[in-house]
Amino acid sequence: MRASAKAQDALRRDTLRFVLAAIHNEEVARRRDLTDDELQTVLTKQAKMRRESIEAFTKGGRDELVAKERAELAVIEGYLPSRLGRDEIAALAQTVVRETGASSPAD
Repeated sequence: MRASAKAQDALRRDTLRFVLAAIHNEEVARRRDLTDDELQTVLTKQAKMRRESIEAFTKGGRDELVAKERAELAVIEGYLPSRLGRDEIAALAQTVVRETGASSPAD
């Protein structure tokens, strides 16, 4: 966040402030520091909120807000682990089927 402030990157700075506030609120609610998995859950929720906002703003024809939400989503996704693509999931599933000796994916 400090680097964003020094670089005068207001979008990144504000997005990180919002995410840190969400993390703080979750820590206060749980009365303890969050684990890595819980932090990932908070970030995932924030990303989901942005996706929902993008959808709503797109339906409403608010292109300037869609662009802002997409930029914020990109910042948040930079702190989340990368998602597996469809092909990568299929390859992993095939590997597991072979290793377990299953006759089909249903097994």
